[in-house]
Amino acid sequence: MSRPWQPPLGLACLLAAVLKLNVVSAEVVQIAQTTRDTEAREKQNSQDDVGTIHATISSLTPSQIDLVRKAENGDKESQCWLATLYREGRSVEKNYVEAVKWYRRSAEQGWPAAENNLGQMFDHGQGVPQDKTQAVFWYRKAAEQHYAPAEANLGIAYKEGTGVTRDYRLAFEWCDRAAKQGVSAAFHCVGSLNYSGNAVRKDYAKAAEMFAKAAAGGLAVAQTDLALLYMEGKGVEQSDSEAVKWFSRATEQGLAAGQSGLAYCYASGRGVQRDYGRAATLFSKAAEQDDVAAQSNLGFMYERGLGVRSDYIEAYKWLTLAAVQGDLPSRKELRSLKKIMTIPQIDSAYSRILTWKTNHQDVELAFTFEGDPFDKE
Repeated sequence: MSRPWQPPLGLACLLAAVLKLNVVSAEVVQIAQTTRDTEAREKQNSQDDVGTIHATISSLTPSQIDLVRKAENGDKESQCWLATLYREGRSVEKNYVEAVKWYRRSAEQGWPAAENNLGQMFDHGQGVPQDKTQAVFWYRKAAEQHYAPAEANLGIAYKEGTGVTRDYRLAFEWCDRAAKQGVSAAFHCVGSLNYSGNAVRKDYAKAAEMFAKAAAGGLAVAQTDLALLYMEGKGVEQSDSEAVKWFSRATEQGLAAGQSGLAYCYASGRGVQRDYGRAATLFSKAAEQDDVAAQSNLGFMYERGLGVRSDYIEAYKWLTLAAVQGDLPSRKELRSLKKIMTIPQIDSAYSRILTWKTNHQDVELAFTFEGDPFDKE
């Protein structure tokens, strides 16, 4: 091989890369959070379910008709439940605009769960134009009522600097409050601040402790970060087998960083028997989610025929997708690969990249195909 395998990014880089996921990760169950049934339901939900009120008709005491009647008569709790049914499409057709309407009616009466959920709708542009400032406005209203999920969301907003000026001290304060109430995403936020040394003294052991609590609560991002700590032996005793365990749990939830980490283990033989085929499959799943390390490694595997049939066109495609996101090993590999490819092959690779971009409209590639962006490097 011309280069060693790339891990799914060093932990410090990964923490930066997944910051954009934290708001979603922070959005935990909004109603009856202290009941045993809700806690059990939280652990079973996938990463995509985090941040919603897990309401089903079977869990409601009144009938749906009675719920609508109460909501229309101004009952703020019923309005919040009805909004969630519209948001999730449970027993009614999914309708974000209707969800926003009912969340707003409830929030304007000061119901903290509705305030937090309305903040989420603004955060993600669901039923309203995306507005991070409005999201923070509503998070703060709920957080000031000591509503733990909103405290976590507000803290993470301060950590990321989204909708509010970045302030690590306030990020720590709000997330620490939520963590004391058991919010998994808050544990992760506090752990990442301990890892980075922002707002508090750098403490890998404390970071590992916080990541472990969040990971045990089913937070996929925390499971991946905990796995990386085990790989690096920071704050915990180095253990590849523990890393594989936590990467696997994150992978089960479909998190790209977890898939990429587990693929790295299979490709390098760390904690598991080396299996290039399994590695290629996992890298492919993560690469389709625009994970840079996965795209780079998958391109390398296609170039070398490791776990997949050698395919320079496919290799060029994945290496380019990684390179335009700033991956230096991919840029270096591309320059070597280009020397042994024909012009028609390169044209075919560009065609595949454009097709990939068309199928991934939410991904913005930072280049056009007018010339080669790597010729001068």
